[in-house]
Amino acid sequence: MKRYVRFIVLGIAAIFIIYGINRFVTQQVEDPNNEAFVAEETNASTDSTQESRQEKARDELPDVSSEDWSLTLVGPDQPLEEEISSEQLSYIPNTNMQLDNRVIEAYQEFSEDAQRAGHSLVIISAYRSVSEQDQIFDRRVTQYKNQGMDENQAVEKTKETSTEPGYSEHHTGLALDIVDENWQQSYSQNILEENLWQRR
Repeated sequence: MKRYVRFIVLGIAAIFIIYGINRFVTQQVEDPNNEAFVAEETNASTDSTQESRQEKARDELPDVSSEDWSLTLVGPDQPLEEEISSEQLSYIPNTNMQLDNRVIEAYQEFSEDAQRAGHSLVIISAYRSVSEQDQIFDRRVTQYKNQGMDENQAVEKTKETSTEPGYSEHHTGLALDIVDENWQQSYSQNILEENLWQRR
């Protein structure tokens, strides 16, 4: 009998303890002076403000189409769908390199702005056809094979610095590799100095 009484007393005590904990927690959550309650309210307010900003940003986005030529996407996971026609290419003034004629003026403005800011730009690379990229890629693969790599190793090594033919942004006529003239000169000088020992 004592065992049952003890069990009942412990059960009742457990109920009171659980009830007390529940009341304490409920009061803490409902108390507006409680830091946790204030933090929860602040987070809800912040979330609401953030959602409002995101909606406003969405409303301010330009109306574009995936068919827009300036949104052409080409890269390692996105092959070129169609090569640019020669009629769409124009020579960049004072170079032997070409770009999509729709971006020539924008590049010229950019170049002039850079010049005014004290940076003379040098174009390293512009439009390249898939066949030109193929030649560049094959030449590098051959160089690595001549250094003792097998075909797979040479291709993987080449991919570290050169895009596979058909996957280069340069095929679009919308990509340029540009450096500052001062950087190019100092880089060229450093390369010469680093390799001078080979000429002796």
